[in-house]
Amino acid sequence: MRETGQGKTDWIFEYARELPPKRPVSECIQDFRDIPLPFSKEKAGQQAARCMDCGLPFVTPDVPLGT
Repeated sequence: MRETGQGKTDWIFEYARELPPKRPVSECIQDFRDIPLPFSKEKAGQQAARCMDCGLPFVTPDVPLGT
């Protein structure tokens, strides 16, 4: 189970923001499937750990821009 980061001031920066990899254009123009490829289970968990865990289902002004 991951720690929530309570008591730390810079825990949101523990992992860098990453975007999922994208499919090559040559594949995308042949179908209507999603362009981004899914993260691995480990990578998705790592990116989810960046959440401030505030209980709100959207980004608030408290979240630093670009994170």
